[in-house]
Amino acid sequence: MAENIPKKYPGVDVPSNRTEFLDWFWKRNNGNDLIRDLNKYAIENKLSDRIRRERVTERPSIYGLVINDKRMKFYSDKSGKKTEWTYVKIGFTHKDTTQGTGNRMETVVDKIKKTGYENVSTLFVLSVSCVDTTPFFETEDRIRKKVGTCVKKEIAKGHKLPVPTEWVFASQEHLSKILMKIKSNEGNLDRIDIFKGIEKPPKVPEDLIDKVE
Repeated sequence: MAENIPKKYPGVDVPSNRTEFLDWFWKRNNGNDLIRDLNKYAIENKLSDRIRRERVTERPSIYGLVINDKRMKFYSDKSGKKTEWTYVKIGFTHKDTTQGTGNRMETVVDKIKKTGYENVSTLFVLSVSCVDTTPFFETEDRIRKKVGTCVKKEIAKGHKLPVPTEWVFASQEHLSKILMKIKSNEGNLDRIDIFKGIEKPPKVPEDLIDKVE
């Protein structure tokens, strides 16, 4: 590897293996210079992707919110056993989701509370994969459909839910499976990829179909 590193990059030691390269990349402006050259190469060779650095506090994320209010809990026994269903908001934010930062998720939570649903909890917040070139809105939509059945705008409006096009109706059993998958992948940089292995959500039972359409 050493002979392939351009002379213009500063550094006492030129990396000779992967571990040394990772250390070298994050020193001084080595990484920035290399990213510029990689993007220049991509332009010159008419490649469709580009590389960009981002701060941890500004990583795009997909989040899920659930309202813990008995008015928003629904039950069915059509499958032979009693199942619990609820509404879940799946959204996207490009800022840190820490409370007090004024991010998109925090704004939505405030709007939900203003409608009278005080107990709102975060189901998950997962950063979009750092090598995923899919448009954010497509990733958001894909995950929404993996969590539950999309709710018609008119139904969401009837419950006074903000951003009425971003809600799904999901079974508690399915949500529990998703949360277990997420927890079992703690430490994985791209935990959002667990949704690729999540099965389609169960169909809404007939006696609750009016909750979605």
